[in-house]
Amino acid sequence: MSDEARMRAALTRINNIRNSIVGHQSLNWSAHIYPLVEALNHAGFEGMKYDRANAAAKWGQEHADEIHRLDYEGRWLASVAATEPLPTSEGEA
Repeated sequence: MSDEARMRAALTRINNIRNSIVGHQSLNWSAHIYPLVEALNHAGFEGMKYDRANAAAKWGQEHADEIHRLDYEGRWLASVAATEPLPTSEGEA
């Protein structure tokens, strides 16, 4: 399978997951999260390991007010690298 075909297949699966979430107005680990992770992995996008993802989530919770303010102003993505870096797990750069 070509890279383009693999990406198109992953995006189609992700779009189907999104449509299901919107249609049901709910999120289900078995129907949505696991298939989303599988689609991304199949396309070559491996996610963070648990420790790193957990640290990033905690960082986001601790900085939620600032994130919301920057997002409201349309500056969140541009500000992420310019402010405090996400924490890293031991051994990660």
